[in-house]
Amino acid sequence: MTFSVRPLTYHDALDVAERMRITDQQEIEAIRGVSLFAERIAMDCHLSLDCGGIGYVAYWGHVPVVVIGAIPSHPGLWSIYMFATGDLPEIGLGLTKWVKHSLLPEIVAAGAHRIQCDSIEGHTEAHAWMKVFGAKNEGAMPKFGIGQETFFRFAITGD
Repeated sequence: MTFSVRPLTYHDALDVAERMRITDQQEIEAIRGVSLFAERIAMDCHLSLDCGGIGYVAYWGHVPVVVIGAIPSHPGLWSIYMFATGDLPEIGLGLTKWVKHSLLPEIVAAGAHRIQCDSIEGHTEAHAWMKVFGAKNEGAMPKFGIGQETFFRFAITGD
């Protein structure tokens, strides 16, 4: 099957959110809570587009596998997010190349001088992937989550 990327839609974000990996779900629940989880996550992603954010869905063939995007927090600072289904390994290489050559340059062109992501302790796959793009772990944020989970902030600053 082939790898492709399309602009984010609520329907596709909901499809991915309903089938997301447990590690992504645990990370998001620690920040957003669990009430109407999939619907709320899909709506948050879709609404971010109305606030100047960008969002995409990556596919394996015709199956949506990854939701990824970024939201401006204030001028120059963008927060990036991603969640995926268990099919992520099928498109991992293509997605990594696309993020490096398309998504990150798009965020910079939109005015970002800093791109950051907060990730829960123990989500080592996500931490390693962020480092592929030059993100630096800026340290632990104890009691950051709703249940007092520790998170780490990763940032790309071009330094």
